[in-house]
Amino acid sequence: RPAALSVRAIGGGVEEVDSLVVGSGISGSSLAFSLHQQGVDVLCTEAKDVVGGNVITKEADGFLWEEGPNTFQPTRQILRLAC
Repeated sequence: RPAALSVRAIGGGVEEVDSLVVGSGISGSSLAFSLHQQGVDVLCTEAKDVVGGNVITKEADGFLWEEGPNTFQPTRQILRLAC
């Protein structure tokens, strides 16, 4: 097992963890969860005041939907069809 990392909290305290995950988007949250499931003492940090990275939940008229990153890579042909 690797040596513990010392992490200074905003309040000035110091916490030791086995792993530090920077960013709580899909990848960071998934990694932190997987490490935690394996018994690793992990700290997941986030710069924003909400987790989720670019994924955001919207609500209107009683409906919920997710917005955020996608893997759509437009080609010139697709862009011409869209215009």
